[in-house]
Amino acid sequence: MKSFTLNREFFIRHLGVTLLMAALGCWFVYDGSVVYPKMDAVEFCEKHHKNVENAEQEKVNAIKRQYQFASLAFIAALAIGCHLLKVRKETLSWDDEKMVGSLTLGRDAFFKEVRSVDRRLWGKKGILRVTMNDGRKITLDAWHHPEVKELAAAFERQFPKGKFKKGSVLAREIIRIFNRKCGLAWSSGNHTALPVLTTAYGAQSEMFTGMIDNTDISKKLKQAVR
Repeated sequence: MKSFTLNREFFIRHLGVTLLMAALGCWFVYDGSVVYPKMDAVEFCEKHHKNVENAEQEKVNAIKRQYQFASLAFIAALAIGCHLLKVRKETLSWDDEKMVGSLTLGRDAFFKEVRSVDRRLWGKKGILRVTMNDGRKITLDAWHHPEVKELAAAFERQFPKGKFKKGSVLAREIIRIFNRKCGLAWSSGNHTALPVLTTAYGAQSEMFTGMIDNTDISKKLKQAVR
């Protein structure tokens, strides 16, 4: 089975921003706890173009702002770092029949049970949203995992635009009505290996009568055109 890997560029960028925000937070804390308290209030106001008439209060306010900026920087670093860890823990493996991993809630997600594939964000953001028949929604982001592009190509082949999506509610309802009206049961949801009832007219039509293995039809057509 193929598996997702974390996008290296995504990881480096987010890790870099996380470290940058943490460093800024430390810088603000250092200024507010070490640099500013050591400065004379009047000197501080002159250096930072503040009102010297209320120098002490201006200095106190500046120290408070440094701690506020530090808090914002640390919160940003924490949020970005947590997001990076969350994405890093996301897993998905797939083969020709199914997907499985943390993104599928640990349960098999068979391609034949896909209800729809939402491509509205694919062109701009590289995001696919897959909805399963059991209601599970799987979000696939190519910025997080480059292998999503392979899955997107597979979904495009299996669920072409403008056609009924295999397993969709509308398609199932049409099949159910057709079965009831005709007294048939298209129950497998896939191709079967059973022979098919065939009829034809014209030259060599006798080759296409009765039940024929579906794989033999192409062979008989080759014989007929020779």
